Amino acid sequence: AVTKAMTVMQDDLHFNVLRKSAMRFFRKHNVSIETQIQVMYSLFETRAAQVMQRHFQQLMDENLPDELRRTVSEELWVPHLMSLGLIVHVKDWHSAFLGELSLRVREEVIASKTILCKEDTPSVAAYYIIEGRLAVVSSSSMRGPVPDFAPGMWVGEQSFVNPARRRNHTIIARTLTRLMMLPSNSFHELISQLGLQARFNAFRETQLEKGLCGRCGDVGDHFTHVCPQFTPGSTPWRFSKKGRCGTGTAIFEEETPRAKGDHLQAYLHGHRLMSLMPLLESQGVQTVEDLEHVNLQELKLLVGHDEHRLVQVELLQALQEDKKKHDFILMNDGEMKSEHLIFLSHFKLEAGTEAALMRGEIESLLRQNGDEAVFEWFNSPIFLDSEDLYNLEDLTRRVRKTHNLVLLLTKDVLTRPWCLVELVCAVNYGVRILPVQVMKRGDSFSFPDEDFYTKLLGGQLLDHSCMALLTEHGIELGDVEKAIKSVFKKIALPYSPHRSETIRRAEVQALLKQVRPRNPHSDNNVGARRSRRPLVAASACSPHGGGSGSGPRLR
Repeated sequence: AVTKAMTVMQDDLHFNVLRKSAMRFFRKHNVSIETQIQVMYSLFETRAAQVMQRHFQQLMDENLPDELRRTVSEELWVPHLMSLGLIVHVKDWHSAFLGELSLRVREEVIASKTILCKEDTPSVAAYYIIEGRLAVVSSSSMRGPVPDFAPGMWVGEQSFVNPARRRNHTIIARTLTRLMMLPSNSFHELISQLGLQARFNAFRETQLEKGLCGRCGDVGDHFTHVCPQFTPGSTPWRFSKKGRCGTGTAIFEEETPRAKGDHLQAYLHGHRLMSLMPLLESQGVQTVEDLEHVNLQELKLLVGHDEHRLVQVELLQALQEDKKKHDFILMNDGEMKSEHLIFLSHFKLEAGTEAALMRGEIESLLRQNGDEAVFEWFNSPIFLDSEDLYNLEDLTRRVRKTHNLVLLLTKDVLTRPWCLVELVCAVNYGVRILPVQVMKRGDSFSFPDEDFYTKLLGGQLLDHSCMALLTEHGIELGDVEKAIKSVFKKIALPYSPHRSETIRRAEVQALLKQVRPRNPHSDNNVGARRSRRPLVAASACSPHGGGSGSGPRLR
């Protein structure tokens, strides 16, 4: 008790000396009163966290051996680092990358209303939000309002792509915010030290130019400002026992409180649409329910050339579309019981054990993330056909009832007939496909090249029994080629079954961030009507597949 009291007294003394010295320095150099107040406010609000950080850093630097320090760093920071797709991919280029990167990370705590970084300043670091909330402000009126960044998201991630890039936003903490900070120069120095520069440059030209998203972590698909999980008007959702909706990672509960009855003003305020209030009232809108009948084209004409209000009209339109999806799903709860959030497609001989391991880890993470309700909404949320399939004729009907098909990439998976049937069926019916490369020695997957497709179309890749099964189910080699090419328009995520549990869970978490619900308005048969011809009646993609569907499966 005496030691603790002396430590607290020492910390208080140090803090008071620091505060007084800072004030004398500010007065001597004529620093503005506003800045002095902000510094003092920040010192008082973040004091406890900074004291804890200082003691922890002292422990790491002075009292722990190198290997234990590395272990602590990995357990603290690897799950957060792995939430960004770029780091997920680079870690597989060198076994030491992730551990070394975690040693270069540090934690920062900033007070509410404090500026984290300013527009048009150098991008010297990227930040992962552990706790708190960051607001974004831009001088460009064309950008419109930007949704806040919440825990689990990154800001400044473009500094990893190009450290010479300048910030295009000012970022301010709305509340006391705890961040994981990674300097961009440390990231690029590590890339160079490990001899990965040439590979990183190639990856930057082929994938990073297509996109790197700080909100969902995706790479090679889109940038942060157009993230499909955070389109204008959408809000973060979570699995909910109250109802369903089709926005974001899966089926989520809206975080922003929704107004009911005639609480129009509260609803508009909650979604930052208050500038539309006078126009809506002039159109006879008095309640939230009235918003469903607003003529958005007329509203845009009333807005005219006001860019800010035009953006808000688009936000309102997106909210209306979200509500329609929500209402549609509520009406189809019974049917969705038989659907699957994820279908694990794999070659059992090469990835049967890994698929079962992944299924368990996905279910565990869903519960850990607070998404237990998914197990109520779906009878079998994670479908693993080797365990769940009782009727072989039922296989592709289940593919059609799946929101996301995860294809486990192993050495010979693209030569297995039932895996190809599942793949073609998923593409034809608009099921989202997420390729995942299983990382294990002696079973490396080779990504298809032109030689692969030439052999496929020439009949040199698939054996007679595989060709017979495809033909019997109305699938031609051209359909297989089209399906495989569509899969690899998206970068494959890694899954490392033989690495530590921390790494595996971070990889599965990255996969879950890419999982999305199928558009509830889409018709199951739209995909088939868009294909060159419908699958034959006996097809495995038919609700009542016949032929060899009840015979032995060739996986």
